[in-house]
Amino acid sequence: MKIKPFLKLEQMLLLEIILTDNPDIIPFWNQWYQTVDIESIEPETYYLLPLVYHRLSQNKIKTEEDSRLKGIYRRTWYNNQLHLENIKRILESLNQVNILPIILGDVAMAQFYYPELATRHIFSYELFILPDQINSSIEIFKKLGWKLDDENFTKRKNIYSKIRMINEQNDCLIISWDIPIVRNLMTNEEQFLSLTEEIVINNNKAYILNPMANMLSIVFKNTLSHYTYLSRFTLDLAQILIKNHQQINPSNLQ
Repeated sequence: MKIKPFLKLEQMLLLEIILTDNPDIIPFWNQWYQTVDIESIEPETYYLLPLVYHRLSQNKIKTEEDSRLKGIYRRTWYNNQLHLENIKRILESLNQVNILPIILGDVAMAQFYYPELATRHIFSYELFILPDQINSSIEIFKKLGWKLDDENFTKRKNIYSKIRMINEQNDCLIISWDIPIVRNLMTNEEQFLSLTEEIVINNNKAYILNPMANMLSIVFKNTLSHYTYLSRFTLDLAQILIKNHQQINPSNLQ
């Protein structure tokens, strides 16, 4: 897949800062800074800035926007801390009835793949829960203050593979009971365990997909969305590869 032709120049320059092995990243910053109006950058570019600040800080580089970048970084960290508190409460309630979900999406990426929590925005919470645990899980979520975004779900649940719930803060919780890209590889407990890794968040147990399965899931999800969030998608795959390049082997899915 050719990524560059579909990325905007401003995003490509930031990705160069983040991902290049060359420590001389100031030319990329200068070109980016001369290209954009930082007061009105679009969201997908804005979401790259915490990781840009992290890379600049690693290289002890100060820019004319250092205070602004530091503020964005700290705000992302603070917001993500609030999101993790929500996830901890959810996991605690699920664990009490022996439900161990697979954590997908933003939370899995921010918590387990990016260099620091502040370097990856959490936009929503995504959980995979076994089909026979869905109804009891929904009741748990309702007690925690979450509401079904589609009240007709109970009438049409046989045609759903996921549902969306929201809370008073308008946070989004997506619950799925099907991961299409690895569907046929999770037919028994042994295969399930081979595609996941057990994790612990604040003494609460859950799973995440292993690196290869996670990459396949991300690719499939972004294909369905026609790569609307291409820069985010590119970084997610890159972070998985950076952290797990020695473990990732296609033969693990055979």
